[in-house]
Amino acid sequence: MEGLSVLEMIHSGWIATYPLIAFSVVTVSIIFERIWSLRNLVTDTLELSGTICPTLEKGDIGAALGTAQANVANPAGRIFADVLDRHSHDSLEYLSDLTED
Repeated sequence: MEGLSVLEMIHSGWIATYPLIAFSVVTVSIIFERIWSLRNLVTDTLELSGTICPTLEKGDIGAALGTAQANVANPAGRIFADVLDRHSHDSLEYLSDLTED
């Protein structure tokens, strides 16, 4: 086995090596897809928070809820929309207490 190249070793161990290579390609593809799809997550979340928080500070929960519902493609938008929808009749002090823990 001293003179075997890498390709010869892969071919000689084909029953184990070929599936490992295939699964490695699939795994790397999934990792790159996740990185690509989440590339703007932080900036989009900060932008959405920067839009919703001043609206909430003014006491306009309805407008904040509308903004959150318009951004449900963003995971943070779904969270904001769900929390604001569930607590739309609560006071702003209560909502503030929810975020402090």
